[in-house]
Amino acid sequence: MIICLAGMHRSGTSLFSSYLRHCGINMGEAMAAAGAGNKHGHFEDKTFLELHKEILRKNGRHMYRDPGLLLITDEQKQYANDLVNDNNQKLDAWGWKDPRTTLFLDFWNEIAPDTKFLFLYRDPLTVIDSLFRRKGERYLFFKPLMAADAWLLYNRKMLEFYNKHPEKCLIANINGINNCPDESLQKISKWLDYPLDKPYSDIYHPKDIASSLSTVTKMYLPLINAFRGAELKKMYEELENLSSVQSPTS
Repeated sequence: MIICLAGMHRSGTSLFSSYLRHCGINMGEAMAAAGAGNKHGHFEDKTFLELHKEILRKNGRHMYRDPGLLLITDEQKQYANDLVNDNNQKLDAWGWKDPRTTLFLDFWNEIAPDTKFLFLYRDPLTVIDSLFRRKGERYLFFKPLMAADAWLLYNRKMLEFYNKHPEKCLIANINGINNCPDESLQKISKWLDYPLDKPYSDIYHPKDIASSLSTVTKMYLPLINAFRGAELKKMYEELENLSSVQSPTS
């Protein structure tokens, strides 16, 4: 089994990757180090992470901007093939997590057509607030709509891929998983055909999640609502309609 865990940055992919690993799915040997934004770790395989970063860098693209048509070299394609083949030979159940994967879904579907794609999402305001809080992304203070545009971009990419390949995908709201883990994990486990039987409380720590909006988010909220509010609301509703695990308030 191969599982690709993708979604917009700050949407729970690190949390859920750590849970999948806790349940015995190999999510990578060389993991990216923990940081200020993810003190428990990012739980992403550096081999996949660095490949995505290299492709974006060589194409002169930013991870929060629509990359358009990316030039991927034959060498990079071969490297991706080798990654998949090596893991398939060594492991029965494995996967990877990197939010940037969301920009490369068609590429990976071609490289590894048997992959199951688990897409996580989170309400836009919480994600935007989390981005503003990250110390390494203070440039967003000067481009406040960029955070909203990134949320729209990543979730649009997910929906486009889902609409082409619904049989390969499951969409889940991370807040729904966090609030109703037993029911949510049963659905995901059945879809994966893999037992997710470890206690979710081993991984999920509610105190790590901010309970109120930051001062920066509150300052920019009128601007975001005025210029992106309708788009954010519409896309979030679309995600909820297609989701197997919805928001606890839906």
